[in-house]
Amino acid sequence: MSDSAQNTTSLTSPEEAAKRFEKTKERDPFPSIPPALLNSADIHDYIETTGMLYPYDPANLKSSSFEVEIGDKAFYWNEKGRKHTVSLDPDKEVKLPPNSLVFFKTLQYFRLPPYMAIRFNLRISNVHKGLLLGTGPLVDPGFEGHLYIPLHNLTANPYAFKGGENFIWVEFTKISPTPNWDGERDLVRRTGTYQPFPESKKRLKSFYYFQKANEGNPIRNATPAAVQEVKAIAGEAKSDAAVARERTRVGGIIGVLTIVIGLGPLFYASWQLSRDANDTIIDFKDQYSAHLDAALPLENQLTALEGRLEELETQLEKSYQGSVSTEQFLSLQRKLDALASDVSKLRNSISANSKSEAGASEE
Repeated sequence: MSDSAQNTTSLTSPEEAAKRFEKTKERDPFPSIPPALLNSADIHDYIETTGMLYPYDPANLKSSSFEVEIGDKAFYWNEKGRKHTVSLDPDKEVKLPPNSLVFFKTLQYFRLPPYMAIRFNLRISNVHKGLLLGTGPLVDPGFEGHLYIPLHNLTANPYAFKGGENFIWVEFTKISPTPNWDGERDLVRRTGTYQPFPESKKRLKSFYYFQKANEGNPIRNATPAAVQEVKAIAGEAKSDAAVARERTRVGGIIGVLTIVIGLGPLFYASWQLSRDANDTIIDFKDQYSAHLDAALPLENQLTALEGRLEELETQLEKSYQGSVSTEQFLSLQRKLDALASDVSKLRNSISANSKSEAGASEE
């Protein structure tokens, strides 16, 4: 079989692909191909015979995979959780901002027969851009439909994709046989050829991959940049807080000074009243001390008189008991009356003096 036979396809419509799938989905057309990861020749023959994907371009084959294109739809959710659907064509693109996730619908429609499973992985040029594909799951035999591929942009760079653009590689694995579709001989003549890995892509340096992926631009994770931005915001917030604290401190001092200035007259009036009250108390203490000094001799005199009166009363009592004559008794009685009168006058004098000093203090 020539290479030109594999460079063309007889699958010209989705209807033709569906028709071929119906004819072969219950029986393996190539039982001579053992269960394994298929090479490019086996992939070509199975697609041509079973219509297991459409559209099909043999130019998209590699050694053991087929390159799948972006379809007509992309889906993403914005920051508010609102879903967006973007219609794509070769002239319209969807952008993947830093730290974003977009789901792409595949152009190819898959019809997997019961003996075929697939896995998919991101195109190597997109891997070298720093993009990440949601881990390629196993798509089980019997699946029919488009694939919806989650593509993560964890870099600090925005990327754009268009409809019809190649972006993932699909590998095909034939599973172990079952009685439902196992056969003894091939039903169709083999036409596929194996595509070896190109010599031009062997032993390349890392520069080639990164240069091709992003045209020499930096490929960075957006997380460090986001962390630095957060740190900068935190630093600004810390600085603003320090300024606010300083303003609060200065404002507090000014407020205190304002209060002190505003209450100054009241403080002065209170101090003046306190000083006047203190002076009054001192004057009272001085007057009271003078009163005590003036009253002390009178008190001493009164005490002496009272002592003398007591002594005379004792003598009078003895005379009354007959120890003295009548003349002596009368003489003692007169002295006693005179002394009692002096004591009474002295007491009145002390009392009057006390009242006079008290009235002066109240004024």
